[in-house]
Amino acid sequence: MRFLIIFLSLLCQSYIVYGQSVATLNFHMAVGGDGKYRIGGVITNNSTESIPYGAITYIIIDEKCNPSHAKVADFGPIKPSSELEFNIPVNGKLSSYRILNVSAWNKYGIPLTVEDKTIDIIKSREHEIFKNCSLKNKKL
Repeated sequence: MRFLIIFLSLLCQSYIVYGQSVATLNFHMAVGGDGKYRIGGVITNNSTESIPYGAITYIIIDEKCNPSHAKVADFGPIKPSSELEFNIPVNGKLSSYRILNVSAWNKYGIPLTVEDKTIDIIKSREHEIFKNCSLKNKKL
């Protein structure tokens, strides 16, 4: 019985800890000049533990609104209570991009909770993006 109580206590504590966002995607943008392009941004580690591993899944969208296959850029480690500025080089011209997912995991391979603070801004632009791409494709 004592083992069961200890187990349930640890289980509840782990849900409380992992229910909070451990990492946050705060900001991202495309930057380019002289034919060189990149996607950059900031990810914050909100915990007291290091985040040893993470990955950003993204797509490149050309000027005709055609998406590329998904690409993955690894990041990490991020020290406790600190920020990481990421920089993803892009081959060729960059018209647009979309970050599909940001994930992180601990030293045991257990996924950590990641919050995307940019998602509402991106979603608010989706209708306009769809409309513009529809117009571009009608002209073709």
